[in-house]
Amino acid sequence: MILLSNLAMWLVLITAIPLIQEGEIPGVMLAALALLTLTSFEAVQPLPQAMETLSSSLKAGSRLFEVVDAEPVVVDQVNPASFPTHFSLTGENLRFTYPGSQQPALDGISFRLREGEMLAIVGPSGGGKSTLTNLLLRFWGDYQGKLLLGEEKIPLSSLTQEEVRRQISVVSQNGYLFHDTIQANIALGKPGAGNEDIITAARKARIHKMIHSLPNGYQTIIGERGQRLSAGERQRILIARAVLKDGPVFLLDESTANLDPLTEREVLDTLFEILKKKTALLVTHRLVGLSQVDQILVLSQGQIVERGTESELLSENSLYRVMWSHQNRILHY
Repeated sequence: MILLSNLAMWLVLITAIPLIQEGEIPGVMLAALALLTLTSFEAVQPLPQAMETLSSSLKAGSRLFEVVDAEPVVVDQVNPASFPTHFSLTGENLRFTYPGSQQPALDGISFRLREGEMLAIVGPSGGGKSTLTNLLLRFWGDYQGKLLLGEEKIPLSSLTQEEVRRQISVVSQNGYLFHDTIQANIALGKPGAGNEDIITAARKARIHKMIHSLPNGYQTIIGERGQRLSAGERQRILIARAVLKDGPVFLLDESTANLDPLTEREVLDTLFEILKKKTALLVTHRLVGLSQVDQILVLSQGQIVERGTESELLSENSLYRVMWSHQNRILHY
């Protein structure tokens, strides 16, 4: 393209110069003709690059249309039920297999979480902990068995997805913090909340003093994913967001993962203080602070292999005791 544009310009100059000498065209036209030639090539110069990106653009568009045209995994009922006044959760013989998989992720799970109690679900990776969380939040709906809410035994599938997620306060290791102020990030838990409510939630999450010590306080920009904060500070802001939401049930999904032991203990102390008299489901592979929960379920290969309090499980030759021993030995070293 560069070669052709320069050759064309020189051809125009060689042709125009004799005409100017003979007086057929004005001399000032020489520069205009040369620039006009170069400009005409600039109009088509992006075409080769456009052809190079055409294939990748078509593939990207195809993937986007696959998402847009995909059928939703979970569909709400036409006449949904109302969320129960008193929250309890019962699982009856739950079975679920991911599409394309032959191995069930959950295989006959049954449990009961009473209102005001805390239930911990632990176990090796791949045991089915996250799958159970996804079913509870209605990210998947094609399962066998029953998930029932409240004393009225309302099926979870009869509630709308929006209502279920509105009623559950979630604290997870993957909670997202936006490139915005601390106040705006906490307020996501309850859009339209006033400043006093936000400050109260921050106090309960034990993050108010740190925020108050910042030059801009609650108006401090924390960066994408909260990169300007420490791991413990990010987690406390996520806790404050969940506290502000104040749903009837709390779901803690690996809420202390990737934290150092000291920060983990501080965050857990904060959570357990907040969760007094709350209905809570704690999903974790970290066996720390579980002496405060009412019951522990140990999942392995999609099945509940053990259940009981921490003292009961540690008094037996159990899988929980083996995991607890290995984890504490690592921490000791």
